[in-house]
Amino acid sequence: MHLLFVCAGNTCRSPMAEGILKKMLMEKGVQDVEVRSAGVIASQGESASTQAVTVSQKHGVDLSAHLSQPVTESLMAWANWVITMTSDQRDELKRSFPGKESSIILLKELGRPDPRAEDLEVKDPGGSDYWGYEHCFLELHAEIERILPYLNG
Repeated sequence: MHLLFVCAGNTCRSPMAEGILKKMLMEKGVQDVEVRSAGVIASQGESASTQAVTVSQKHGVDLSAHLSQPVTESLMAWANWVITMTSDQRDELKRSFPGKESSIILLKELGRPDPRAEDLEVKDPGGSDYWGYEHCFLELHAEIERILPYLNG
């Protein structure tokens, strides 16, 4: 299985989500799931934000080698699931990559029986202080832990 996490710039939310899932998969001994991340408006080759690196490191996730990348045709073709942070990102990818619509989903939609009843957006911590990034990391961690059974089975 190939999973692609997508946010805006690929320097905060999607790299944290990628790192969190990779750590969880490694801890569970899962080897048949590959995880990458990208951004809908990302530049090529930017480091993860300083706050994202600091917060992630505190939780045992190393983002120090992360380099941003934009969403491309080849990444979309590679991915079985494209998991976005916001509905705008989901909708943009569905418009930009016809034929892949059914594989593009919001992180908070996956596995929820009635996702309309929930706040589905993972807000961008960019520009916030340490605690904004900490909150985002913990939110991502809880959501990824929640969806893990759907990714293994």
